[in-house]
Amino acid sequence: MTAQQKQYKSAETGRYVSKSTATKSPSTTYSTTRSKK
Repeated sequence: MTAQQKQYKSAETGRYVSKSTATKSPSTTYSTTRSKK
């Protein structure tokens, strides 16, 4: 496993997407890094 790599999960599909996709639609995507806002 690559724990250092950030993963982004899409809120619409529930699938993991690339960073470029997550940056393109930040409203429907959230980072899975364990940082609570």
